Amino acid sequence: MATKRHRYMISVDDGMFEAIEDFRFSRRYPTRSEATAELIRLGLMQLAGAEGYPQSLPAEEEAPALAKREAAVDRLAEKPARSGNTGGVRGGIF
Repeated sequence: MATKRHRYMISVDDGMFEAIEDFRFSRRYPTRSEATAELIRLGLMQLAGAEGYPQSLPAEEEAPALAKREAAVDRLAEKPARSGNTGGVRGGIF
C-alpha cells in the first residue's frame, strides 16, 4: 500500500520497548507505529516553546490522524475479547 508518509526504522532497548507497548495497549492503539508516532508528537508538543520546535502539527495533518485513531478505537471496542493464549505478545492482540 502506497503512503505519502515518511518511513524510517528505529531501535530501542528493552525498557523503552516495554514502555511503548504499555502506552499502546493502555490507550488501545491498533499498531505499534501509531503509538510510537503519538509518543513522538506528544514529546514535540512538550518541547513547544523551545526555540526551533513547532508549536503543533498543522491542522490539516492533525484532524485526519485523530479521526482515524478514534475510528480504530471504536472498532476495537466492538470486537469480543480473545480468550486463551494465541501465541502473541500481550494475550495475542497482534
